[in-house]
Amino acid sequence: MEESKFCIFDRAEDEYDEKRSRFIAEIYPVHDEEEAKEYILATKKKYYDARHHCFAYIIGYNSDFKKASDDGEPSGTAGKPILEILESRGIFNALIIVTRYFGGIKLGTGGLTRAYREASKMVTDKAKLSMVKRGSRFELTVSYSMGGTIENYFRKEDIIIEDIVYGEKQTFRVLVPEEKIERTEADLKNILGTEELPKFSDLLSFCEDGGRVTLV
Repeated sequence: MEESKFCIFDRAEDEYDEKRSRFIAEIYPVHDEEEAKEYILATKKKYYDARHHCFAYIIGYNSDFKKASDDGEPSGTAGKPILEILESRGIFNALIIVTRYFGGIKLGTGGLTRAYREASKMVTDKAKLSMVKRGSRFELTVSYSMGGTIENYFRKEDIIIEDIVYGEKQTFRVLVPEEKIERTEADLKNILGTEELPKFSDLLSFCEDGGRVTLV
């Protein structure tokens, strides 16, 4: 069985303290390396007086682009454990930055590794993860007299309404989860009293959160 993968839609932040050192962890949704670089630069400006801004990111469903940085910490003690948290949890199109304020007590390589891993774990626990699903897009145009019935059906069945276009008629643009395609097709034929429906698109992969959709 294929391992589950996850996206995020919103930034999250958490903080971990270890022997007076502060580890401020932030996670961001990113879709390319330039976007990741912008967040890293903004974080360095925001926490300009911090010693280290370590990070890791994974871009692409198949981890097309991965990068980790220790930013001056001993090699392998920061970027690698941050990246391992993203990989172990199946999170992609995401960036974690952990900013460290030194507290005056050296943690050693083992202590640093544990601290960066724990900070990364905490911020991913706080982030709202959206599991990748499979589904099909579908567009249906109906009369206004049927619009309310169709909209209520989609909402009742948790079918994602991406858009409603109002013209001479109502056009619903929806995303139907794979496991609901066959039933949805049958239900709509019954509701509309027809055997002819527009075609569903080929299956695609997506993440969804509160109606927000991103294809992956």
